[in-house]
Amino acid sequence: MINLLPPQEKKQLALEERFKLSVILGIVIISSLISFILILFALRFYFVGQLEIQSIFLDEKISANPQVAELEQDIKNSNKIITDFDSFYDKQYDLTGILSEIIKTVPPEINFNSLSFQPIKEGQYKAKFSISGLSSTRESLLEFKKRLEENESFKEVSFPSSVWVEPVNIAFTVSFKTTK
Repeated sequence: MINLLPPQEKKQLALEERFKLSVILGIVIISSLISFILILFALRFYFVGQLEIQSIFLDEKISANPQVAELEQDIKNSNKIITDFDSFYDKQYDLTGILSEIIKTVPPEINFNSLSFQPIKEGQYKAKFSISGLSSTRESLLEFKKRLEENESFKEVSFPSSVWVEPVNIAFTVSFKTTK
């Protein structure tokens, strides 16, 4: 059979044929994706149902055996004790870390007589420290003050004004708050 259609009509027919083929392929692909998604949902519901059935079955077995119930109660008690210990240790203040920070700031000419601290429960600060000691020179005490103020862990560094009067053998006190 001879095709007597002009080339423009031949191209138009070929385009229509490709369009119909692409529509058919699109429908097939979309319908197979939808059926795959529905199969996955069906499997999900099946497995959730099976999990609930097994959970009920396990609960019945556990309640039927008094040893398992007793063991479960022991585990709950142990978990409560561990939680209590954990909260107790969380409330404790790590004094060693901040003491090492303080020691790094002290010049060799300064000696401490006493050190006290008070944990702060609320706010941005963790503890308040008070230190009393003896400094051989005013310069070493100024260096100590400078180092304390430069350290980001120490805030509100406070020396009484009376400590700056003496040039040598200065008995001093300092108070500051820590963020660690």
